[in-house]
Amino acid sequence: MAKKNKLTPEEELQQYRAIGTVNECQEAREKQTAKMPVDWSELKNFNLQVYAIRGDCPSCGTEGLISTTGRYCPRCGQAINWGRWG
Repeated sequence: MAKKNKLTPEEELQQYRAIGTVNECQEAREKQTAKMPVDWSELKNFNLQVYAIRGDCPSCGTEGLISTTGRYCPRCGQAINWGRWG
């Protein structure tokens, strides 16, 4: 018969602490939800065609994010919704 590993109350508490608090989990989930950049502008080539979007992170304010370089803020990890350019 297989023996079940019963956790002590201290071990169980450590497992819950490793997961994080409810607030930490909510913050992580919010960062996974893509948000539009703030103060965005279109970057155009010499033919005036839009080739990318430049904007700032809506969560931490990191400036100069470019739609062609990634979908997440490199500073805080916020997902960025670049719309049709992303």
